[in-house]
Amino acid sequence: MHKTARGSYLPPHGLAMLALVLLADHGAWPMTVQIVATEVDGDHSWVVAHCECSLDDDGDALLKNVVEMVREAYGELKLRDIIERLEDADPSVTAKFDTHAILAAVRRGMPNPATEMATQKPAHLTNYRSEPCEVIAKHTLKLAFNIEFPVAPQRGKTNPNMPILGFDHWGALRTASGNHMLVLVQVKGTEEDESPPQVCNKLVEECKEVPNQADVICRALTILAIALEGTRCKSQS
Repeated sequence: MHKTARGSYLPPHGLAMLALVLLADHGAWPMTVQIVATEVDGDHSWVVAHCECSLDDDGDALLKNVVEMVREAYGELKLRDIIERLEDADPSVTAKFDTHAILAAVRRGMPNPATEMATQKPAHLTNYRSEPCEVIAKHTLKLAFNIEFPVAPQRGKTNPNMPILGFDHWGALRTASGNHMLVLVQVKGTEEDESPPQVCNKLVEECKEVPNQADVICRALTILAIALEGTRCKSQS
């Protein structure tokens, strides 16, 4: 699976909008994300990034990283950290509670490709296709622009087999003045061979509507404000 990410970075009035298109192909290289090219045109910054993996290799580094990133997005690592801190504070916790059952319950609440396949959902709408694109995009954006993603939208989903509604990611970018800029991310996955792919046209139109989606932006800010209460990022923004 070959992934190429193209991003548009638009920072008007404290808001950055990044649009990512991920192109799927087949390859056989271990996970490395490389920034292939960058271009700056006024308020727009374009980055082309590249990484590959082998879908036939269960031990492939990219595939393993995607699994871990999805688990992190759904809160497993956070809950694992809570359990470990409880065990360190009181060793009797493991004698009273089956902590393995807790983690098993967390994973049971994650996306299930079999459930999606049973509903005959169109391939381009499936979660197991879109969410790997989204976490790879997040990883790439952090590498390219040093964007932090303190909160994952997946943690608020009540149905793990449904797509994220609204923006695919929210992040924070520290500006040269020391303040933080809200970053809104839109991601599209495609198997098109064209460069740029046709889906870019749809993505551009979606990005044009972002400044008019005040209700969605306000909801993102509300979730971020609650989740980041007391953190360093919130105190400096």
